[in-house]
Amino acid sequence: MPTQCCVPLCTNKGGHRFPKDSILRKKWIQAVKRGEHKWKPSSRSVVCPNHFDDSDYKTTTNEGDPAQIRRLKTDSVPHIFPWKSALTPSQRRRRERGRKLQATEDSRSAWKDVGANVEISLEDFEQEPAKKMFLVVQPVTGRFVKEATL
Repeated sequence: MPTQCCVPLCTNKGGHRFPKDSILRKKWIQAVKRGEHKWKPSSRSVVCPNHFDDSDYKTTTNEGDPAQIRRLKTDSVPHIFPWKSALTPSQRRRRERGRKLQATEDSRSAWKDVGANVEISLEDFEQEPAKKMFLVVQPVTGRFVKEATL
């Protein structure tokens, strides 16, 4: 008789039993997040297929034929839960573009801050015109690294 999925907020019936391998079993227990102190799944506890995606399933049998029954790969761990927002590939790309853009803007503002704080005196150049001075500054932090002359 099928049992209800043990994932909180899920009411589906039937699914995959917890693995017997102790390390993988612990990963499943941590992923499910029951919230009960030291909760242990019973021999009948299951996690329904809604908490796995297609890449968690075998596509062929051991003989190489296409799989007719969906079986989990041996290292699959449930990872789709109501408390985690599942992002589509386009949402993931958009989020990554936003992070890259923010990093670029941060480095640009660091350079602006550095430029605003640097003072150069023309007297230095008038006294020794053959020598040129320059500053080496870290791009992200804007910290002064060294001063050099040519």
